[in-house]
Amino acid sequence: MENPRPGTDAAADIDRAALTRLVERFRRQHALRLRRTASRLMGRQRRALEALPMLYHRNHPALPGYVGPDVPAGISGFTPRPDDLVAIKRVARSYDEPRLTPRQSDLQAIFIMGSGGTVGHGSASDIDLWVCCDTLLHSALWPKVRMIDQWAGELGLELHTFLVDPDVLRVRQRLPGTRIPTLVLDEFYRSGALMAGRHPLWWLIAAEDPETYQSVAERLLRRRFVTPEAVVDFGPVPAFPAEELAQAAITELDRALTTPHKSLLKLKLMEAYARAPELGTVSGAYKARMHAGETDPLRLDPYLLLYEHVRRYLDASGRGDQIPFVRRLLMGKTAENARVPHLASAATQTESALLQRFLGWGFGADDVARFRELEDWTMAERQSEHRRIMTALEDGLALVENLVDGATGAPPPDPLLGPGDGHQLHWMNETRLRHLQFAMSRLRDRGPAAIPTLHPALVGRRRLVPLTLDWDASGWHAREGGDTVMSRPRAVEIAVWAELNGATLRPQRADATVTRDLAQILQGFRGPHRRHYAFLNAEPGEAETVGDDSGLTIRPDPLRYVGYQHLTLSTLDVVSRGDDGHWRADHARADDLPLLLARMLARPPSSVAW
Repeated sequence: MENPRPGTDAAADIDRAALTRLVERFRRQHALRLRRTASRLMGRQRRALEALPMLYHRNHPALPGYVGPDVPAGISGFTPRPDDLVAIKRVARSYDEPRLTPRQSDLQAIFIMGSGGTVGHGSASDIDLWVCCDTLLHSALWPKVRMIDQWAGELGLELHTFLVDPDVLRVRQRLPGTRIPTLVLDEFYRSGALMAGRHPLWWLIAAEDPETYQSVAERLLRRRFVTPEAVVDFGPVPAFPAEELAQAAITELDRALTTPHKSLLKLKLMEAYARAPELGTVSGAYKARMHAGETDPLRLDPYLLLYEHVRRYLDASGRGDQIPFVRRLLMGKTAENARVPHLASAATQTESALLQRFLGWGFGADDVARFRELEDWTMAERQSEHRRIMTALEDGLALVENLVDGATGAPPPDPLLGPGDGHQLHWMNETRLRHLQFAMSRLRDRGPAAIPTLHPALVGRRRLVPLTLDWDASGWHAREGGDTVMSRPRAVEIAVWAELNGATLRPQRADATVTRDLAQILQGFRGPHRRHYAFLNAEPGEAETVGDDSGLTIRPDPLRYVGYQHLTLSTLDVVSRGDDGHWRADHARADDLPLLLARMLARPPSSVAW
C-alpha cells in the first residue's frame, strides 16, 4: 500500500518514501493550478502573478513594494529557480539577484486560494493571496502588502492579500478579514495552491477529526518523519459552528441577488454542511482522492468536488429532482471554461473534459455556449431561468432563517476564544437577515398591479431582446417568435415592463398612433429618475367646467404656445416605485380620475414626472 497509515502507534506503519511521494503529488497538482491560473490571465496580469514569490522573498529597492530595509522578507525553504528570476526581471529590469543568498526567512509560505486555476476561474476573477507568518510581523509587513496589491491592480490583476498566522488559526480558529474562519479553512484546503515555501502538514494526515489529527501530527513531528521547518500547520477542519454557517449562508444569498449561479451553488453547499454533517467536507473529499492517487484535474477540481458533495446530499435527502438545477448552476459558473477540444495543453484538455461532462448530463454544446453569453438569451429563456432562480432563492431564505434561529439558540461561546465574537455574530446575522428579507421582497411578484421584473443577472443591457407588440380588445401583448411572453391591459404597463427587463418593442402592425405613443412613454420613463411617472391621455375638446360629467379640462395656456385651445383629460396612468423596490401601475378614468390626479398633485413636485 503506497499511502502511509499514521493512525496507529507503530512507527513502522509510516513509510518515509510514501510521505515524500504524497507531498510531490500535492505539489504537482498545485503547480498545475498555478499554470492554469496564469494561462487565463492577460500578459501584464500574468507577469504580476508570477513575480509574487520573489517580491515577498526579497526586500530590494528595485522591486515593487519596497518600503524600507527593515521589512520582513524571505520565504522558508524557497530557492529561486531560473523561472522566478526571469519573472522578476520582467517587472524590475534593474534587479540583480545577490550572489550571497540572504539567510532571512521571516515568511513561512505563500498560497493563492479561491477560484484561481479551477474551472470556475473567469476573466473577471480576482486572486486571494495568503502570506503566512507570525502575527508579530504583521504590522511591519502591512505597508509592503498594500503597495504590492496596488501595484498589481495597476497591471490589471485584482489581488487581495491576507496575512495569516497558522498557529492562531489552528489554536484559536481566528483568521483576519473573516468571521467564518472554519469555512474559509475548508475552502483553502480544497482550492489553495502553494506558490512558495512550506507545504501544509494537513496534506499528510488522512484523519479529519481533530483529536486523531492532533495525535498523528505530534507523532510525525516528534519522530522526525516530517521536520517542522518543512511544514506549516493550519490544523484540521473542525465542526462548522452554527453561527458561521448562518453568516456564510446570508453572504451567499445576498450575493445571489446579483450573481445567482455561483452563489446559489455555494448556498447549497452551506445547506448540505448544516443539514448533513455526516457527509463530511469538500476538502476532505479532495484529500481522500489525492491520497488514493487521483491525477485527473477535473476530478480534483474544487467546483466539481463541490457539485459532487451537493449531489450526494440531495440524493440522501430524497430531493434528487433538484440535481438538474444544481447542474445548471455549475454550468452557469463554469461554462466560460468548457470548450471544444484542442490538445495543445493540459488546460485545454480539462476544458474539453468539462464540456464532455456537461454533454453527459444531457446539455447540448449550444446550451453551454449560450451560458457563456447571457445577453443572447431569449425572453422566454430568461423568464424560465428567473423562475428557477426565485425558487432557489426562496429555499435559501428559509435555510438562512432556520440557521439564524438555530445559531441564536446556541450556547454562549467560550470567552477564552475571543471577545464575545459569538454573541456579536448572532446580532450581525439577525440584522443582516432583516435587510436580506427586505431585498428578497423586491424580486417577488406582488399581484396584478405590479410590473414583474426579472432577476438583475438576467436583464441584458448591451443587447436588448427584440419583441413584437400586438394589441386587441383584451390588452397589449409582447410576443417572441409567435409566443406571447407578456400581456398587460395598458400600453404604459407593457412599455415599462419591456424597459425594466431589457427588451425592445416593435409594433406588429403599422400604426402611427401606437408608434408615437410608445415613443412618448419611453421618453418620459427614461427621463430624470422619479418615484412616480404620470402619463396623461388627453384629447382636444370644447371648454368644460371642472365639475362637468364629461371629465376634466386643461385650460389653455395664456401664451397659447400649445397646439390645442383645450385638452380634455380622459385617462391617467401612474407608474410608481414603492419603498420595497416594486414597480406598479395604477390606472384611472371617468369617476376615479379626479382622485388619482389629486393624489399625484399632492405629492412633492420633484417626485413626479408628468
